[in-house]
Order: sequence, then structure tokens, then C-alpha cells
Amino acid sequence: MKKLILSLAFVAAGAGAFAQIGQGSMMLGGSLGFSSAGGGTVKNTPPGTSVDLTARSNWNFSPTFGYFVTDNIAVGVRLGLGGTNRGQVTTTDGKTTENISSFDFNAEIFGRYYMEVATNLYFFGDAGLGFGSASWTDRTTDGLDKLKDDDKNSISSFGINIAPGLAFFPSEKWGIDFTLNRIIGYNMTTTTRETPAPGSVKTERSTSDFNIGFGLNPTIGLHYYMGK
Repeated sequence: MKKLILSLAFVAAGAGAFAQIGQGSMMLGGSLGFSSAGGGTVKNTPPGTSVDLTARSNWNFSPTFGYFVTDNIAVGVRLGLGGTNRGQVTTTDGKTTENISSFDFNAEIFGRYYMEVATNLYFFGDAGLGFGSASWTDRTTDGLDKLKDDDKNSISSFGINIAPGLAFFPSEKWGIDFTLNRIIGYNMTTTTRETPAPGSVKTERSTSDFNIGFGLNPTIGLHYYMGK
């Protein structure tokens, strides 16, 4: 009987330790994503012409480091690297062809709160404050095979976003995150376009948006928890 009580006490103590992520723990990992969209044809743009669109693709990599300032509450830094190939756009009149590739970068400070909802499964709320930028150069031609640099474009953004998610721990040290789309977000964006000579023109446009919503397009991440 005494051995049974000791065994149950040991199991309970182990379950309690696994039920929270302790102060001083660290998380290291990130997420990797890729998406693509097929091509197609848009007719009558303007009337009498058509536009052929090749496939577009996007990739992103987001390394993350977090430190638990108290049990189940982490703060950290998240970086984002990515690229977009916007493919090729060709009109039947042969006057415009574009082949655009961009490089994207963002950095974000985040805070995250974990709450266990089932064995080895946590719900978390993630709030981030970040900056992002992207730049690309249009490539155009007037019906010739050779492309040349044309308009230079850049986008910079600053925003605050809150998103929910789930973290599943297949082992004590490894966690798999499923982060849903932001449910609250405020972002300010500045878009700049520079047209080369002759007739050089620089235009700049600033916009801001506030969104409340819920999405079902999750980002999957893998993290290793040190000291957990």
C-alpha cells in the first residue's frame, strides 16, 4: 500500500511538472512555408487584348527565440525572411511583359501566454509588434525577348497583431505550433514606386488598416524548449 501511494505521488508530481512551462525556460525554432498559384488568362483588358499569367509562388522562413519570464508566459523575437515570384504577365499586343521577384524581411517582438487544455496540448495567445519591408523591380519589354529593368517598388509596414494557436507536445522538449490567422490587427503601410528616366517620377502612398476577424489558414512551427 505504501509503495502504491508513493507511485501515485510520483506520477502526479510528474504530470504537474509537465502541465506548465516553467520560468527560465527558452524556446528555439520557427516556421517554414511555401505556396503557389496557377496561371491563367484574363481577356478584354483592355478590349481586344488578353493577359497571360504564369504561376506565382511564395516562400517564407521565420526563426523564433523566446524566454519564459514566468510560468507559461514568454517574450521573444521573431524574424521573417521570404520571397515572392509574381511570375510573368504578357499582353497579346506585345507591349508589356513583366517578370517580378521580391525579397521580404520583417522583425517582430512578441509575447505569448500558454494555457493547457488537454494532456500535452496548450492553447496560446500570441501578440506581436513588428516592422516589415519588401522590394522588387519590374522587368518589361516592348514585344522583344530581352527584358530590362523598369519601375522600382518598395513596401514598408509597421503593425500590431494578435493571433490564437495550439501547441502540441509529442515529447516534453519538442512542441508543434498551429498558429491561426490574426484575429486583431492594426497595420500602417507605405508603398513607393520610382519610374526611371526619361520622365523620372517617384510616387508614395501611405495607408492604414484595422481588422478584426478569424481565419483558418494556420502556420505550422516547430520549437525546442530548453529547461522545460
